Amino acid sequence: MQWVKEEVPREFFLPVDADAVVSAYTEIMMWVQRHARYFDHAKAKFATGADGWLVACARVQGAAVVTNETEAPESRREIKPPDVCEEFGVEHPNVFEMLRALDVRFNWTEAR
Repeated sequence: MQWVKEEVPREFFLPVDADAVVSAYTEIMMWVQRHARYFDHAKAKFATGADGWLVACARVQGAAVVTNETEAPESRREIKPPDVCEEFGVEHPNVFEMLRALDVRFNWTEAR
């Protein structure tokens, strides 16, 4: 993703090499790998993605993971971030809940 390197300020990203984040990520991955419900391909896909790191960073920072994905506690084929958040006590509002919590208001005007 070249545009990220060129366009997004470095300060935008949280470090993932901090001991606390690595520890949280390790705990999350151990939970995923030990969870008998998930198929092996779901575990492998989760391990190669960013979702585990997002949850780990949010847990350490006391932040939330904003996602429009919904919980799927019976899923065997996919590990959903809201399910991981639930397990590790991380808030996971959807975009609309976040906008309401921030009291965001939109003023619509007609385009000319």
